[in-house]
Amino acid sequence: MKKSIMRGTLPLASSVVKILEPIKKAGFDGIQLGVLEPPLGELSLRSSDEDVKRLGKACRDAGVEPHSIYLGIRFFYEEAADRRKALDDGKRVIDIAAPLGARTWLIHPGQLSPEIPYDACWQYSLDGLNALKRHAEATHLRIGLENVWSKFLMSPLAFRRLIAEVHRPSVGV
Repeated sequence: MKKSIMRGTLPLASSVVKILEPIKKAGFDGIQLGVLEPPLGELSLRSSDEDVKRLGKACRDAGVEPHSIYLGIRFFYEEAADRRKALDDGKRVIDIAAPLGARTWLIHPGQLSPEIPYDACWQYSLDGLNALKRHAEATHLRIGLENVWSKFLMSPLAFRRLIAEVHRPSVGV
């Protein structure tokens, strides 16, 4: 078993590169990095491929695997234009994950609200996952679905059904 730490639990005032050695000394084998707008993290949707490669190399050189990545992508916006932007952002996250060396992209696919009922959230999530699954597979990235404060996919059966409808080995829980 490997132990990992999420970048968001570490002091944001410190560059992750500067704290890789203490992370390794604390017994962590890996790190989950976030794609956030500066100054919240080292990676953003505008990070250059070279910067991403350098960060991945720094992690690996320190013995801390950048195994996963997260971005608060939202397939479940009410407006179609916002959902299209989310898909563009998702494609960029996949393109960041590949040179970084991350193998999994963690997302929560839906969020219920008075404006977005369950059936709409389901369809938006399914559409988004279907639009991104092949791009993820081309980079050997897995899309890992999580249920984080979303009121959506509250049972294992719902997760199972959504994954079955996406029908790709690159999408799981």
